[in-house]
Amino acid sequence: MNESQVDGKVKKDLEQATAFKEELQKMVITPVREVFQFFDREDTELWVVALKDEYIITFNEYDNVYGLAFRNIFKALVYLGDEGSLVDAYQSYVSRNEEAAGGNRKSGSSKKRLRRKKKPDPEPW
Repeated sequence: MNESQVDGKVKKDLEQATAFKEELQKMVITPVREVFQFFDREDTELWVVALKDEYIITFNEYDNVYGLAFRNIFKALVYLGDEGSLVDAYQSYVSRNEEAAGGNRKSGSSKKRLRRKKKPDPEPW
């Protein structure tokens, strides 16, 4: 597939989206091919079709599936996995972003952690 074919596919999928359509429209970019690092196989070229924060929504033309990736601190593109549809990839981004935000709030909390009571040593036989 070339850039215009991928762009057409993304626009078609965006038109069919019933959820998150406005949010996705803000993220979508002109498709660009980039090389992504995979955890379980060799580096692979995928289409970058949407960007938000450090996350990237990708399109794999061979499997006809969208996925999610991110740019790490070394500026390398790391593939997180296949998600299915464009909306599925967006939902994965949202859940990861919410988890990250929740984790940051908890780490700065002034509430004291409750400590577990130490279990007594078992009785020797």
